[in-house]
Amino acid sequence: MMSRIHNHILWILCFCSFVANAQSFKSKAAIEPVSQTGFYAISITPELSSYLKSDFRDLRILDEKENAVPYIVRSNLPFIKPASYKLFKIISNELADSGRSTIIIENPDKEKINDFFLKIKNASVSRTIDLSGSDDKSHWFSITENIYLEKKFVTDDDSYMENIDFPLSSYHYFRLTIYNGKNDPLNIISAGRYIGEEQKTISPIIENPLLKFSQKDSNHVSYITLFNPNLYHVGFVSMHLKAPKFFKRDVEMIASGETLGNFIISSDSVFQFNLPVFKDSLFEIRINNEDNPPLVVASVSTGQEPKKVIAYLEAGVHYILQLNNDSVAAPHYDLQSFADSISSNVPEVKLSNIENLLTPTAPVSNNFFKQAWVWPVIIFVLILLVLFTLRLSKEVEKKN
Repeated sequence: MMSRIHNHILWILCFCSFVANAQSFKSKAAIEPVSQTGFYAISITPELSSYLKSDFRDLRILDEKENAVPYIVRSNLPFIKPASYKLFKIISNELADSGRSTIIIENPDKEKINDFFLKIKNASVSRTIDLSGSDDKSHWFSITENIYLEKKFVTDDDSYMENIDFPLSSYHYFRLTIYNGKNDPLNIISAGRYIGEEQKTISPIIENPLLKFSQKDSNHVSYITLFNPNLYHVGFVSMHLKAPKFFKRDVEMIASGETLGNFIISSDSVFQFNLPVFKDSLFEIRINNEDNPPLVVASVSTGQEPKKVIAYLEAGVHYILQLNNDSVAAPHYDLQSFADSISSNVPEVKLSNIENLLTPTAPVSNNFFKQAWVWPVIIFVLILLVLFTLRLSKEVEKKN
């Protein structure tokens, strides 16, 4: 008898768990109806990002019948259009025993150029590059040195474009010397440059609201703690320092107990760090001062890569966004396979009732019992338990 009661109780608990999971989207917002059927975009603002996981797995778009609407997440970073981009041939890519990569790029028409792009597989590393030129691949002449490649990557592709600027040159060949140290080399996929009119691009960073921070100096290390209570997405961190004229320090970025990246800051560089996108209530910057006096951090700002959610919406249909779910996996839509065929100039659509979406979610302990389905389920469970108890009592009386 007892085993059967236990089985029934377990079944009831599983049922309650299933119902609770179905209700676990904590936030929603209405999408303003569109007048024409087609693709539309929703911009991810810092406030909206605070209701989403860093990989957007807990975002859903539903129509009036609660059917899921496929979507893609697209970066707003500038991308290459084949019609306006000319590839250069990489005729050599070698790794020396010293850890240096040597890449030779051909400029067959000996054009006068002052930049080109390298397409690089995503990598959370930093490197220094020297650039030389030659007309015969035997005699090389320095063009520029100590080009710093900061850690950079994008989240909606497995590669990114790195722009290399240098004085105007018309060499037949350009040689890149990349200093890897004891580390593995970067994976350089291709090289090329824009042709025609200069490309107009937007700023690749959306600044988050200013975060508070504190600094503590001890044991040759400065600890800068940043507080992010609204859980904005963070992909970029910038620092303004009050420092001596000459300095060079190692910096480590840490969130949730894990190192996100290692960097070098020096008196002749801009302190903007590109990081894997994360979402945490606080994170830390550690500056290794060694035997030097600590640097004074005057301000710290954060930002994120501009992104848009793009979906095909029908005219006159009401859609909603479901957000903020700790238990769902990322959806897989066929639309992702056709992302390249969607125009880059997709009109934007706004969210209505945005104040409801951005209202801070109440703690689970208080909000749980306010949901309409909770009390009927609790009453149902109590009735079953009373019936089982009465039945068990009768069985005991019969045995006695």
